[in-house]
Formats: sequence, C-alpha cells, structure tokens
Amino acid sequence: MLKISERRGDMMSRFHNSLYLGDASERVAVLEASGQISLAYLTAKTHGLLEQAEKLSDLLKSKGLPLPNTLPEASLLQPPTPIIRADNWPLIDLPPAKSKLNAEKAFVYREREKETNKSLQEENPAVGDTWDDDLDLDDLSEKNERKTEKFQDNSDAGAAWGDDNDLDFDLGNDDEDIAFAKAVSMSEQQTTSGSGVENYMIPMAGTPVSSYWCNNSTHAADHAAAGDVEGAMRLLNRQIAVVNFEEMKHLLLALFQGASGSVQGICSVPSDKSFLHRNLTNEKIQMKECLPSLCFKVPHLLEKLKSGYKNFVAAQFLQVKSDFGYILNAIPLTVAESKSESSELKELLEVSREYITAVRIKLASAEQTSPARSMELAAYFTHCNLQPAHLLLALRVAMSSAFKNKNYITAASFAQRLIELPEMSSERNSDLRTKAQKILQKSQSFARNEHDIEYDERTPFLIDCFSLRPIYRGTSHVKCPYCSSAYLQSHNKKICETCKMSEVGVETIGLVTSSIASKH
Repeated sequence: MLKISERRGDMMSRFHNSLYLGDASERVAVLEASGQISLAYLTAKTHGLLEQAEKLSDLLKSKGLPLPNTLPEASLLQPPTPIIRADNWPLIDLPPAKSKLNAEKAFVYREREKETNKSLQEENPAVGDTWDDDLDLDDLSEKNERKTEKFQDNSDAGAAWGDDNDLDFDLGNDDEDIAFAKAVSMSEQQTTSGSGVENYMIPMAGTPVSSYWCNNSTHAADHAAAGDVEGAMRLLNRQIAVVNFEEMKHLLLALFQGASGSVQGICSVPSDKSFLHRNLTNEKIQMKECLPSLCFKVPHLLEKLKSGYKNFVAAQFLQVKSDFGYILNAIPLTVAESKSESSELKELLEVSREYITAVRIKLASAEQTSPARSMELAAYFTHCNLQPAHLLLALRVAMSSAFKNKNYITAASFAQRLIELPEMSSERNSDLRTKAQKILQKSQSFARNEHDIEYDERTPFLIDCFSLRPIYRGTSHVKCPYCSSAYLQSHNKKICETCKMSEVGVETIGLVTSSIASKH
C-alpha cells in the first residue's frame, strides 16, 4: 500500500502507511516533500536518523527558520508487532478451480504465454503488452477466442474484482505469474464445466438483525435495543407524549447495550458480536420475526416496588421517590409477555404515581412553617391511594398534627378513619387504637377548629400535582397522558411533575405494554 500511495502521489496515504509500518525514514521523507521541514527534522532527530536530521537542519538554516528543540522525554512512535502475518487476504470468495495449479503447470503456461505473444506480435506489431492483451492466452481456436472476449467484456466480473486495473504500478514477475495462473485456471474451469467468473454473482448484503427488530415491533424498547433511539423517542412521544427524555436516557442506553454480546478474539481482530433474542426459543419463529432480549422485565420492577415499600416504612422518603421514579421511567421500556404482566405494569404505574405524589406532599409538609398549610398537606397525604399499612401511618401523622394545632373536628375525622382500618384490630396496633379512641373522644367534646384549612373530606377531590391543592369534583382539569396525574387547566402543556417526562393535556393512545409480534 505504501508503494501504491507513492505512485498515486497521495501524501496523506503515504504518511498513514508509514505510520502503520513503523517506517520513520519514510515519514521524514513525506513531511519534507510536503513542506513540513520542522516536523521532518523533529521526526528524524527523535528517531535517531542523524544524517537526515543534519540535512534538514542545514535546510532550515538556509531558509532562516528556527531549529526546533526535541523533548528529552520523547518516545519512539512504533506500531504494535503483528501476531499473525499473512499476505493478500481475500475479500470475497470466488468459485474454486477444478484443480490447483502446481509450480510445473504454472511454468508451462508462462512458456505458452511467451510463444503466443511472440506470434501475435509478428502478425500484428501494433499489439502492446497491456493487461487486457495478456489475458488472450488460450489456444487461438475460435471457440477459445470467443470465450476470452466474453471474459474480457464481462462488466460484472470486473465489478467483482474491483478497480484494480486503475492501479498504475508493477506487481513484479511473481505477482504476474500468480495472476496469470488464476486466470488460466478459471478459463479452464469455464471450458470444462460451462460456468466461471462470468456467471459469478456478488452476494447481496443481508438484512441487519436490528432492522427485523424495528419492523416487527411498535414498542419503544425494541427500537432502542436495535440502536434506533430516535425512533424509540418518536414512539414515546406519539404514544404517551414524552418530551423530556433526560430521565430515561440511561435506560435507553442500557437497552441497546443489553441486546447483544461480544466475544473478544485475538489481537487486531474485531470482536464477534452476537445478538440476543427473546422469542427464538419457539421453533415456529423465523429469524425475520425475531425480537431483541430486553434488560427490563416485570419481576425486576416488582423488586423495585418492594424496595420502595420498605423505604416508605423506614421514612426514607427521598429514596422512596427515587425507587418509584425509576419504576415510572422503566415502565414504557418494559415489554409485557402476557396479559397478566400487562395488567401488572398498569397497576405499577398507578401505584408509583400515588406514592410519588404522597412523598412530594410529605416533603413539602416538612418545609412548611404555617400550621394551616401543614395540616392541609397532612390531610391530602391521607387521600393518596396507599397500602393499608402505609395509610395507617399517614392517618396517624394527620391525626396528631390536627390535634396539636387544635383543629378538633379534623382530628376527629382522622381518628375515626384510623379506627375503622382492618389493621387496627391487630394486637401490635393496640396502643395506637387506644390513643385514637382517646383523641376521638376528646375532639368530640371540644368540636371546634382553630384554623381554617382548604380541606373538605365529604367532597371527593383529586390533588393538583403542581400546586398540591385539591381539585374538587366539577372543576375543569387536565391529566398527564402517561401517569394520569391531575392538574388544573392553568397548568396545561407543562411537563408533568410526577413522571417528569410527559406533556400535560395531550391526547394520546396511551401506554403500550406489548409489541405486535409478542403474540407468538
């Protein structure tokens, strides 16, 4: 390749190939020829080419250019030593010859070539020693001449070999002999079997596996696994109006990385990449119907749910918000393999929404200095759809807050709700049940509220997830198209505060939990 680039006059190719070969002298010559005298001097000096360095030093001085100083810690730039050495690696597999030519046969063909060329030159002096003329090496019978002309004029065979005829350099006698022997061998095969290079077709490029994944599914996770992140984002925007992808960026990358595996080979050889599928275990499924293996599954999300519950009981509210936020981000990238899993995903979505809203209310309540607002948030906290054991904790906090701030009517309602919970019949909650009964009795005797708060337990309401205030029945409101968090009309077209991804108020098809091809 270095000689080829030198014949072409391609300076950049010469320099690249000299780097690959570790030929410092050639790099110096290329830099000098391209006018980079200072770089040429530094290269020669660093690599110990003293004669060339002295010559370049005189050239720099004659041009009035400063002599650059070499770095004492400079190291030689050399390519790694190749482990496997080979020449002329084939790029495509051509049909093999009927029999291999040995050295004796090659010699006989070369002698025949010389005699044929000599006789042709005597008959037609204008015939030159071009590459095309050298191909006319068969017998001078009409049959072989027609086959040779057909071989020369066949443009498909030329396309298979490439544009090597344009390379203007001498291969040397050995290369010419090898090329000639191959041509004769193919011509011989064509004569005997009736098929040769002229009938050879270059194999068509196959369809990438990732293209099958995208064609077989309308689920964003399958597109992300195939590397079509833009297509996955487009699907998420269409289906659940996602406009902020920052929250799920790392999940999209995880899907792509988890859909394939690589087995590292020897040095200088690319790794062997294997695609992982989730549905090829079924013998009826063909490769064109394959779907990628995904790293997010329903059992994984259920484990996150358990972690969120555990942290809620331990009052680790920031961690609870992180756990349920992860579930909300991962649900659109999880494919349900059955109807039961699809139902579980939708249920997980509702649970995550309620717990994130409850945690946001709890964290906002801790920052309040106003007793009235603090009691309001504690009251809203009890209207989130929590697990019974967790609702018990919320009612206990709201009851205590209202009683301490002398809102006895509100405290009595919380105490009554607390006593009616099935969990209160347990022996371990006997102390709490006794305390609730005392608060209820005392609150009924005082029967007044010290503070006016925006809370009416008798009227059903939703919680505005932006302002954390009630939206009573009959009030116009909009919802998040993904998690269904409620908002007042004034917050339309804003990003949802619960999932942090979707645009509020957009009408969409909703969450897609399974791919079309999953019916197999």
